[in-house]
Amino acid sequence: MKKFHCALILVLTLFTVQSQAADITVKPQTKEVLVYLQNAQINATAEVNLVPGMYNIVLEDLSQFLDDNSVQIKGDADFTILSVVTKKNYLGDERKDPKLKALEDSIEVMNTKLNAVKNQIDALNEELVMIIANKSIQGDNIGVSTVELEKMANFYRVRVLEIRNKLTENEKKQTKIREKNSAILNQLNQLKSQQTKVYSEITLAIKCNSTTKSKIQLSYMVTNAGWAPFYDIKSESLTEPITILSKANVFQTTGEDWKNVKLSLSTGNPTYNNTKPVLIPYTLLLSNTDQIYRKGYNKSMTLSSSNSGVVMDAPSMQDVIISASRNQSKLIENNAGLTSSQVSGYTSNTENQTNNIFEISIPYNIPSDGKEYVVAIQEYKAPAVYSYTAIPKLDKDAFLLANLINWDQTGLLPGEANLFNEGTFVGKSYFETRVTNDTIPVSLGREKNIILDRKKVKSFTEKNFTGGTKKTTLEFEIMVRNKKKAEVEITIEDQIPLSNTEEVTIELINGSNATYVKETGKLKWIIKLKPSESNTLKFGYIIKYPKKYNISNL
Repeated sequence: MKKFHCALILVLTLFTVQSQAADITVKPQTKEVLVYLQNAQINATAEVNLVPGMYNIVLEDLSQFLDDNSVQIKGDADFTILSVVTKKNYLGDERKDPKLKALEDSIEVMNTKLNAVKNQIDALNEELVMIIANKSIQGDNIGVSTVELEKMANFYRVRVLEIRNKLTENEKKQTKIREKNSAILNQLNQLKSQQTKVYSEITLAIKCNSTTKSKIQLSYMVTNAGWAPFYDIKSESLTEPITILSKANVFQTTGEDWKNVKLSLSTGNPTYNNTKPVLIPYTLLLSNTDQIYRKGYNKSMTLSSSNSGVVMDAPSMQDVIISASRNQSKLIENNAGLTSSQVSGYTSNTENQTNNIFEISIPYNIPSDGKEYVVAIQEYKAPAVYSYTAIPKLDKDAFLLANLINWDQTGLLPGEANLFNEGTFVGKSYFETRVTNDTIPVSLGREKNIILDRKKVKSFTEKNFTGGTKKTTLEFEIMVRNKKKAEVEITIEDQIPLSNTEEVTIELINGSNATYVKETGKLKWIIKLKPSESNTLKFGYIIKYPKKYNISNL
């Protein structure tokens, strides 16, 4: 009976140990992060030692911004995942970030120093009070010699001065310690306000079939992260290719610091609506104008055309259905035909069915603080054709343009650009990559050695009293001068106004051989100027219109 009792105790003990080991808690380590323009995909791993049996594996301390629908779990061992449950853990207050602990320790050290200085000040003040209270060295009936009085006076003077100097010194120390302590306290409060109090947990119910050391691979999407492209565009001379260094500002406030992770940047955006739009039959609403006029005033007759005089019944909300969808970015090919520099050696550009992914082999640290961290992507050498252009009506400076060839082969998104010309920063611009032609212009800044001036040289209005019309004539001159040491070719643009009615006609006069596009009113000259050479371009126009009209924007 005793043997049976002992055996039963042993079995129960083993069962208890196995039950306790059935729940395993582990914090996954983030290894890779794929950052989209909005949101990011986290790829993490967790290692567990298993023996045959049933387990609940809790993957803890995950971002509270985890998307439950995006969770994917894989394992490399002989076990079966029975269920996956995601939940929020609101016990984050019990955990303390190491940064908080360091700041709290610093405040404790500052308080210790502050107390030490305060004790020094108190001791000096007490000594000063004691000295002042005990100035008498003899009784009232006993005289003091001149020598003794002088010695005592010197002692009081020197000692009191020492005490007051030490008090001043310690008060300065006290002020500095308090200022530093206040700065640390402000930093501590700021960090506390940024700390995530809520965490996500994923519980895996699994059945393990053999003794093994398993690596669990976890993938999930988080919000509060993203990146934005920007560029450094450099031109060393007008005979060399343009250098384009593409970069990214990466940011995140997911509650998890990304430490030493392999970073990838995607040009996609998972927040877009991915449902294909559907065309709905589009039916014209027709009405008989005679019947409408016979009906008289009706509130439904609100849709009219001032040009045609046609009045139609206003359609109801059921009659008009508008279908809208987001336009996906144009697919951009890889960087064929361009020469990459050393930065490209750490980045590979992969084009999938819907976007580009830049995989960066250098590990990065991106804290969860909302700040933008610069990540270098790739550097390209792009052939360019340089030209000068000016629109003196809008700006009296000329601009240097680099027209990039085969730009759409670089897989670049539009973004802000820092411009460098011959090693000098010349300002900022916008690198617009979404254009339909095969050449993209990049502004490299203002050219101050090309002087332009535009002025109105003639403006008068004539009235035809018999015909009831007026005629206004305006003439302009554009002066351009080349102060550079080399010959330049410059494109100059201007315009004449357009008419939106047949009653007003506009005629170009004296266009100085400009290319004129009547549909847009645009004038364009392409001229060459030798060093110190000047040229004057003239153009004008005549406006004919009824006397009942006045034109206010000439």
